[in-house]
Amino acid sequence: MFNDIQYSSDISKDEYKTSINNIIGDLVTLQYKFKDHRGPLIIIISGFYGPQIEKLLNFISNYIDMRLVKVHTSWMELYNKEKPHIYNYWQALPERGKTTIFLNGWYKKPIKDYVNGKISAVEFENHLTDIEKMEKMLVKDGAVFLKFWLFIDKMKMKKVIDKAENIFGNSIENVIKEIKWNLKYYEKFSLASEKAIITTDTSLARWNIINAHLKRYLKLNVLKSIHELFRLYSQQGNASINTTLTEHIKNSIPPILSNVDLSKTISNSKYNKKLKELRKNIYTITWKGYYKKVSVILVFEGFDAAGKGGCIRRLTNAIDTRLYSIYQTSAPSDYEKRFHYLWRFWNQVPSKGFITFLDRSWYGRVLVERVENLATQTEWSMAYEEINSFEEQLFHSGIKILKFWLHISKDEQLRRFKEREELPWKRYKITQEDWRNRSKWEEYEKCANEVFLRTNTSFAPWLIIPSNNKQYARIEIMKNFYNTLKSAI
Repeated sequence: MFNDIQYSSDISKDEYKTSINNIIGDLVTLQYKFKDHRGPLIIIISGFYGPQIEKLLNFISNYIDMRLVKVHTSWMELYNKEKPHIYNYWQALPERGKTTIFLNGWYKKPIKDYVNGKISAVEFENHLTDIEKMEKMLVKDGAVFLKFWLFIDKMKMKKVIDKAENIFGNSIENVIKEIKWNLKYYEKFSLASEKAIITTDTSLARWNIINAHLKRYLKLNVLKSIHELFRLYSQQGNASINTTLTEHIKNSIPPILSNVDLSKTISNSKYNKKLKELRKNIYTITWKGYYKKVSVILVFEGFDAAGKGGCIRRLTNAIDTRLYSIYQTSAPSDYEKRFHYLWRFWNQVPSKGFITFLDRSWYGRVLVERVENLATQTEWSMAYEEINSFEEQLFHSGIKILKFWLHISKDEQLRRFKEREELPWKRYKITQEDWRNRSKWEEYEKCANEVFLRTNTSFAPWLIIPSNNKQYARIEIMKNFYNTLKSAI
């Protein structure tokens, strides 16, 4: 999940200055209008600890009226250990129409306790479920949430510590101690944080994950979000504005697909050699998987003509036909529409030891259904948490999930479309709908980037495969499948 955020890029000084000036002109005026809102604004700034959090708070205070704002940090106030954990935060909740900024908030203690081994995985999950329920309850009462998770790279965190110690010495000992703790338990903290985000990233209280190293981007993103919230309230009154904010968050998603290296290729001789070797190894490993009762679901997504079908064929050619099934996802039938959209995919879950290939999948909810307005904003906004929950259930039941996005350039897609029209045996592959979808390339790409950011989990990671060269893509997918099954066995 956090790897994807590193694809973000900072903005220029001129763009930053212009954007800030456009925001601050009416920010305080809009803030005072929000005083009439039926609920409070709750801002949570959490994530990997570093000076960025304190600096961000000081930056925000320069542009809003702090007389309408409370700041809550656990280390500044007397923490009542005799009461339940959440008690301390209920006391800090803002009045209706006002704002509280929580630095780390109710997330810090359960995450830290879990990483330190003070609570079990079950207790940690219970804490997160309680947080999710509390936030939903507050939203129903009128509260509006802005939640920012700040990512800090491990190597850069080391530099932050060295710099802080050289400049401040022991004068900020507590801060340095906190950063060192983050560094020491970086991997475990990352996994616990991912779990916290997935559990509490709901359509009514969405997380905005930001690369904290991009200082101008970070400041502008947070201030823009606050301004946008106040602006939406001034237009919509007491109507719910939580889901409307989702569109604003989408615009801050890093351009993950734009950073994919599509020049990767493989020679014909090397391709044929690797293909022969992998077919032999995959045939053997899939039978071992059958006897060990290891099940696999392979999800194939990507733009039209990216080569999904060809990759599936090369892989299934190496597997005994009795061990797998292929499900090509199309628009749901009238009968399937009578059920929750995940119902038809539950029907495709493999038995122990078997393999299921999905040529497109449940991600249609947040891709084609979103772009084509076949699902409402409420429906597709909820789908991220539903999909993560679904995949986690599959994972805990012992099923391995491989999610492939086959990525091609727009020019390569055009070449393949024209080839399909010219070659008689390929004409069945091209339709007017393919051309119509191509006209919405940019919108699909934005939605795909958000999919990667919100559903790229440790238990069901996304693998983005450069596919301008079909042979390279086929070998990469076969290697990933073989290595996954081998490690599981």
